[in-house]
Amino acid sequence: MLWSSNSIYPQCLVELSYALSGCLARKHEEEHATMANLSPGPLNLPPKRPDVRDALLQAASELIIERDTLEVALTDVAQRASVNSALIQYYFGNKDGFLLALLERDIGDAVRRMRILLASDGSALDKLTTHLSGLARAYHRVPYLNRLLRLISNAAEEEVFGELVRRLVDPMCSFYREVIAQGVAAGEFRQVDPVFLYFTVVGACDQLFSNRRLFNQLAAGGRTTDAALREFTDYLVKLVFDGIKMRA
Repeated sequence: MLWSSNSIYPQCLVELSYALSGCLARKHEEEHATMANLSPGPLNLPPKRPDVRDALLQAASELIIERDTLEVALTDVAQRASVNSALIQYYFGNKDGFLLALLERDIGDAVRRMRILLASDGSALDKLTTHLSGLARAYHRVPYLNRLLRLISNAAEEEVFGELVRRLVDPMCSFYREVIAQGVAAGEFRQVDPVFLYFTVVGACDQLFSNRRLFNQLAAGGRTTDAALREFTDYLVKLVFDGIKMRA
């Protein structure tokens, strides 16, 4: 099984990962994916532990960032996490379930933070400022996010793709929709399309942080990574607000 019945992950995600497994498997075969096959699992496996599961996901994240590619061998992931590669199969079922779990980990935290922020006190202006700053930091920390989302989405059949969008993408568009509505009602914002705002913001973050080598070549002044993050965050906030703030 991909997850045990007492897993902390929701059943709909389990079902989604099973459905995606078949779709992604076909795509990987067509593209001759380079990820290594899993070694046979031991006969007597210990109870599943969240720390081992988290260590495997973190190891994969680190290797993807270091090598700037999603094509990381699972044996390398296991070696980085200092565990037997058979445990990847034990905890995630297969390579596709592993990638889906990584995506859910990376996006799921942002979704939870958005829901908390939306329910908090404060103006729409304050909420959107906080969100944009957090989003820039998230893409700085996990620059492969959109590549991973596209890899899984492009291989998924329509029903599975719809569930993936509902769980991991719609919450951000809903956040924009509600914050914009709050801002319009308060006279802070003009009405804009939340889907366009989503693609504007996510696209900007993805392009900068997933193309760091290009940015370093084009950017003048030898900015440090932290300085570039601060400057980009300020730029992004001003860019968005210049587009949606109500003009006198």
